[in-house]
Amino acid sequence: MTQSQTLTSDGAAPSLEQLAGAPTALALVIAWAPGEPGRVGDVCVVPASKSVTLAFTLGRGRARADGDDARLEFARHRPGAFEPRPPLSSARISRRQLVVRVQGEQLAVQNVGRCPLHHNGAPVESAEVAPGDTLRLGGELLLVCVRRPAWLAPVDERLVRAPFGDPDAYGFVGESAAAWQARRQLAFMAARTEHVLVVGESGTGKEIAARSLHELSPRAQMPFCARNAATFPEGIIDSELFGHARNYPNAGMPERPGLLAQAAGGTLFLDELAELPASLQTHLLRVLDDGEYQRLGEAGARVSEARFVGATNRPELLRPDLAARFRLSLRMPGLNERIEDIPLLVLHILRSIARTSADMRARIEPDGAPRVAIRFVDALMRRRYTTHVRELEGLLWKALADRDERANGKDGVLDGRLEELRDEPSSPSRQVPVAKADPRKVSARAIASALAENEGNRERTWRALGLGSRHVLTRLMAKHGLRRPGPASADES
Repeated sequence: MTQSQTLTSDGAAPSLEQLAGAPTALALVIAWAPGEPGRVGDVCVVPASKSVTLAFTLGRGRARADGDDARLEFARHRPGAFEPRPPLSSARISRRQLVVRVQGEQLAVQNVGRCPLHHNGAPVESAEVAPGDTLRLGGELLLVCVRRPAWLAPVDERLVRAPFGDPDAYGFVGESAAAWQARRQLAFMAARTEHVLVVGESGTGKEIAARSLHELSPRAQMPFCARNAATFPEGIIDSELFGHARNYPNAGMPERPGLLAQAAGGTLFLDELAELPASLQTHLLRVLDDGEYQRLGEAGARVSEARFVGATNRPELLRPDLAARFRLSLRMPGLNERIEDIPLLVLHILRSIARTSADMRARIEPDGAPRVAIRFVDALMRRRYTTHVRELEGLLWKALADRDERANGKDGVLDGRLEELRDEPSSPSRQVPVAKADPRKVSARAIASALAENEGNRERTWRALGLGSRHVLTRLMAKHGLRRPGPASADES
């Protein structure tokens, strides 16, 4: 047995179940596969050894019976379960396409097949791939490198009933380890009675989390009342929250029950809690302590059985004594922490838009599945998000509008303007490359593939390749004898 093989007792590659003992591992996740759209979210964990460097092959089909080949295999990871997935089937991907090794906190990847390789959008023959980086095999397959647990612990069964990749019963989309950790914490907190503070940047799903807390709790059949705390008028916050008696403060005024009475026995969700002025935050302290409050115009105290869930993207603005009343705190992860969920969100958002009208359905899903350019998904995954799902949704709507403008109303593959994405702040490992590639290192295979991906459009092709200009591309095409674009050839080796 060579050192390129996995060291197990029987000389075989480790099963996914055997990887369960590893706390975390580097993995490659399928982010887009135009020919196999149902593969989005499939994971292959790359095993590592402390004593020897292990080499694995990623490619089309299964290993041959007479081969000396330790291959990476894909599975769907969900809490408490692995679902093995079939091998890759695209004829444009070689049987031995990539050789992958773990090197510390990175993957060393070498392209040995015929399909051209792009690392973070730039054409390469080999690369050191860090978590957050993308690998694109021509127009056939987009992978993202992540570090994730090799095994996801079981969660409340109500959270895993939705089909893989679909929104769960409470509207949250994601199969990443970060998404499942958030769900696990939600299930734990839902079973408690303590008040909860949900923290997260804008667009991370704080209201979805609040509704999940309610729906997963024993209070699910009771009212869920939601209010933006920043909209409380300063002079009548007590009336809004606690209500007032009839004829108070003036004769003829009707009784007002207040939000606490409306949420009796259920959940009161106060969004943007930290935007409430500090002087008004004190009005919440006593009711958060023991549920006691006083309706305006009444002499006696009342006791609320409502559970408070607050949400904010600026927890530093909360008074310390108010923050201390929320004994449970949940932080919702942003897209920059769960980038492997971005393609699933792209599919979910486009399908939601398609359901708005027959016209949009025909534009987005003419063949039953959203048609999106693989390089656009690649760029979306390497963007640094500030408003997260809201920002992603806006980018998709803009791409839809731009497509119609460029195509003069004709349907086509959704392909955003990558040069606009370059202007956004991004992390070093996930930015759309702006540096020019060395023309001497751009292979004929990479040029032919880029031309095919861009339907022969030379302006888009030289930008996709990272070349200095269209004229550089023209000279390279002449050098390699490339007169017209053509698809990458199938490989049977």
